[in-house]
Amino acid sequence: MEKILIVSNHKLMCSAFTFLLEKYSTSVTVFIASSNSEVMSLLKREHYALVIIDMNTKDINSLELFLMLSSKSKTTKVLMANVKSEDESIFEMHRLGVLGLLSAQADGDEFVKAIAAMIEDGRYFSPALAEKVFFYGPKSNLLIRHNVLSSREMQVMIMLGKGRSIKEIAGYVYLSEKTISTYKARVYQKMDFQNTAQLVGYLLDHKFL
Repeated sequence: MEKILIVSNHKLMCSAFTFLLEKYSTSVTVFIASSNSEVMSLLKREHYALVIIDMNTKDINSLELFLMLSSKSKTTKVLMANVKSEDESIFEMHRLGVLGLLSAQADGDEFVKAIAAMIEDGRYFSPALAEKVFFYGPKSNLLIRHNVLSSREMQVMIMLGKGRSIKEIAGYVYLSEKTISTYKARVYQKMDFQNTAQLVGYLLDHKFL
């Protein structure tokens, strides 16, 4: 029995995704979470073959959630759904290891196709998104300062920008406060930040907040 977690606070979207997943396979069990805290709670009790993140979900930073999921499990596959082709975060998601991108223009048939590909191979890119990532991504990435950061450093930077303390971040990612302090120092050094205002300003400019 495959367990699949949908992360969305849109009831209609959850119903549509659930219907299509059950159409894909009768051996699928669907769970739904509408916030990071609900995701964390469910992850403590279950292992999911696939997590589908609705990019239109309010109050959830999709990239931060992906990094959290990656740090918790190396086997859980993640599909970002409802991705807009003009969203510049596509490049950053791919750089940090996202292997599933489903276009906001996808229909039900493509959704089912994407689910099958993710469960079997662990990757799926809608054609328009794949073209943007692989043909335009390399050129765009050369100009991005935060490319020097590791995925964990990126995660810490985003959480710092959201006002979380060292202690809060440590508890959130199950690392020591000393380790998080080291990551923070690396972020400031690599990005040449002098203060929190510069860090927050950078994240806002690049639409991470």
